[in-house]
Amino acid sequence: MKKYSTLIVDDDATSIQIIKKILNSQFTDIESIHTAKSINQGLEKYSLIKPDILLLDINLGNDTIFSLLEVIAPSESEVILISSHKDFALEAVDHNIAAYVLKPVETSDLKKGILKAMGKIVKKEAALKNKLDFIFFMRKWHLTAAQCMQSIASRCYNSLNLICPLRFNTLPALNVLFATGFLSP
Repeated sequence: MKKYSTLIVDDDATSIQIIKKILNSQFTDIESIHTAKSINQGLEKYSLIKPDILLLDINLGNDTIFSLLEVIAPSESEVILISSHKDFALEAVDHNIAAYVLKPVETSDLKKGILKAMGKIVKKEAALKNKLDFIFFMRKWHLTAAQCMQSIASRCYNSLNLICPLRFNTLPALNVLFATGFLSP
C-alpha cells in the first residue's frame, strides 16, 4: 500500500489541529503530516519534502495561497484548498485542484477530497508506469519510436494489399485510415 505525505499550510493553529486530527483518524496510509503557518514557510517545507498532497488555506495574512501555487509545480502534488469563503472557487479551478473544502472543516468533506487526491495520484503513477514500460520495451528490442511506427505502417500496408490488391492504391487508403483516427500510431 502506498504511503502518502501531506503539507498543511494554514495560519490558524486550530484549523491545523482539526485537519491533523481528521487525517490521523481517517487515513492509515498517510505517513507524514507537515505543517506551515505562512506562504514562505510553506514554500520552504514544500521544496524540502515534496508532499503528495497539499492542504492549503486560501487566506494567509495579507496574501492568498494562489501566489504559492504560481511558484510551485502543482502537477507534482495534488492540491486541496480549504477556505471559509466560497468566493475563491472559480479562481481555484484555474489551478487544477483536487478539492475545495469549506471551513469549518467537516470530516466527510475532507475525506472526499483526500480520497479524490489519492485517486489522482494513483492514476498519474499508473500512466507514468505505462510510459516507462513502453520505453523499456522499445529499448529491450532496440527499437526507436520511428522503427515502431514503420513496423505498424508496414503491417497495415501489407494487410490492405492482401485484402484488395487490385481495387485501389493502398498507400492513400492507409493515410486516410490514419487521418480519420481509424488507425492510430
